Amino acid sequence: MVKISKKRAFKFLAIFILIWVSIASLITAYFFYEKNRFFPFWVHEEVSIDKLGIPVITYHSVLDPDEFEGHLKYLVKNNYKTLSCDEFYEKLTSKNKNAKIQKSIVLTFDDGLYSLWGIVYPLLKKYNLKGVAFIPIYNISNEDIVHSNLEDVWAKKISLRRIVEKEYKTKLTWKEIEIMNKTNIIDFQSHSVDHKLIYTVPKGSFATDEQKKLILYNFIYSKKIIEEHLPGKVVQHFCYPNYKGSKDSVELAKNIYLTNFWGYIGKKSNYIGDDPYYIDRIEEGHNVILSLPGKERLTFIKRIILTFMEFLFPVKKIQIFLRSLIPTKNTR
Repeated sequence: MVKISKKRAFKFLAIFILIWVSIASLITAYFFYEKNRFFPFWVHEEVSIDKLGIPVITYHSVLDPDEFEGHLKYLVKNNYKTLSCDEFYEKLTSKNKNAKIQKSIVLTFDDGLYSLWGIVYPLLKKYNLKGVAFIPIYNISNEDIVHSNLEDVWAKKISLRRIVEKEYKTKLTWKEIEIMNKTNIIDFQSHSVDHKLIYTVPKGSFATDEQKKLILYNFIYSKKIIEEHLPGKVVQHFCYPNYKGSKDSVELAKNIYLTNFWGYIGKKSNYIGDDPYYIDRIEEGHNVILSLPGKERLTFIKRIILTFMEFLFPVKKIQIFLRSLIPTKNTR
């Protein structure tokens, strides 16, 4: 009988475990992308521009400028046009149903977070692209301050880590919004007064008169405040907080807004002739933009392999952790 040393046995066991972990990781990655209903259809297969329609992508916090810049570079390289809400509405309601949809996309940023100024705006400006910001007015500061942003990092006035750390400590200011609005890079629209879930009703029920009054107040007052802070701006588009609305809220919105933006509501894209009060949006996660039709597209197979490699070699996560251990000076 052949004797195996403990050292060799341990090596065989380690190799066996590594193989099974690798197989399990590949299977998990496959089913994660294949079965997850929130991933858009263009992740799984290459599609034509006509089939693609006009995707509307949702961002919240943008804390990785390299990743976000990668999205923008991909759009520029493949000649995508980023649309404002008004431009999107015009395409959606075009009377020419046979019109070909050119490469168009809407980049939306919810909640009026600091990274809109700190990271998103400088990068959109760098690549001459547009974005849409849906802001709940309660989340905006009246302080007469313009904070640092990525342009200051490029000028070596502040560290990137200090910009990232501001996300949940610093409120976006109206002064910063005024600057962004004047450039027409960011299109500011309403995301309610205070981001409360007042637009839904139980299934089979209808909104009460009191609830309708509250919904109307949110629609009207949020629009009014944004327009007061941004002279000449006409707010005509509304995005539901937490993606939740109702038939009653849509009917009320029709008297005030041209469109209602939701989250994922089944279509995963938008097409000429679609109802503008039911705009479908896809949450940006796992670089879904990089799978849009174009050169150097991130295919389904590449996506699974990359997910597998990131699981085995989480270099980026380790780098982020190590950076978090380095103290920084507190600057504005």
